[in-house]
Amino acid sequence: PTVLVDQAELANFHMNLSWLHQDLGQPDKAVAALHEAVTILERLVEESPDVPGYRRDLAATLRELAAVEPEPSDARAHLETSAAHLRRLVKDFPDNEEFQEQLERTEEALPDQAPQGR
Repeated sequence: PTVLVDQAELANFHMNLSWLHQDLGQPDKAVAALHEAVTILERLVEESPDVPGYRRDLAATLRELAAVEPEPSDARAHLETSAAHLRRLVKDFPDNEEFQEQLERTEEALPDQAPQGR
């Protein structure tokens, strides 16, 4: 798909597919589906950096990926990247409660790290 909306829907499809694989006890396929979603969302963020929804979705997908990632250092890296995207969103949109809540959820998932200042 070349239309940005189609690509966003494709990323959402891969997210849903990952949940299905998790429910079926196929963690490797769940991780692969999330990696595909992240790749799509990273491209969307690069092509349309002014669309906050793409940045939010990328951060949320990275947090999901961290939850199923078998390698702890990779999981932490996904969480740190997610938190970085969310910190920028909170800075850019300080009145958006959803972005603040997403950042709190991500920072809570980071082991041994105090929440960063906003």
